[in-house]
Amino acid sequence: MEYEKEESFESIAKISADTVVNGMKWRYATKAFDGTRTLAQQDRDALLATLRLAPSSYGLQPWKFVVVDDPGIRRSLGALVPANKPKIEDCALFVVLARRTLTSAEDVSHHVDMLQAERNLPSETIQPLRDMVIQSVKRKEAAALDNWNARQVYVALGNCATIHARDGTELEAIQSSYMLLIASKYCISRM
Repeated sequence: MEYEKEESFESIAKISADTVVNGMKWRYATKAFDGTRTLAQQDRDALLATLRLAPSSYGLQPWKFVVVDDPGIRRSLGALVPANKPKIEDCALFVVLARRTLTSAEDVSHHVDMLQAERNLPSETIQPLRDMVIQSVKRKEAAALDNWNARQVYVALGNCATIHARDGTELEAIQSSYMLLIASKYCISRM
């Protein structure tokens, strides 16, 4: 389900601060998911939209979100993370949050081109942004850029957790070291 900008704003504007704060007070570390419960399509769409629309530095969104519905793949992933195997297999929605390990000048240009087309901006208006972001990315060493991209994924996860605290949606994160195992096992590389 696609959300129109106006609909998204109106929906979020209706969420009171008290609703979010009370939801955050409810939040706890999930010990186990009820494998018989399902997530309504509307809730699934909303959860994925909050990930997709999450803010990121320069708007680059250096991530991919992969929804894993296939039980066999979930079992395989669970085998890589024994402590979280039941959660991976039983949760109503399992999403792998992956980051780019590198962000190149080409990635920045692609992003700026999309932004220019979406907002119908003239080249001379958008070029300073392109130049500034490319220079910022080029100044970072590979390890710093990888770390920066990882932090952007945490912003998306935090955004999703905050928005969905209001409705009691249980979220659980898996340690990033396990995600490295999954990435190497399934050859997830630069996006």
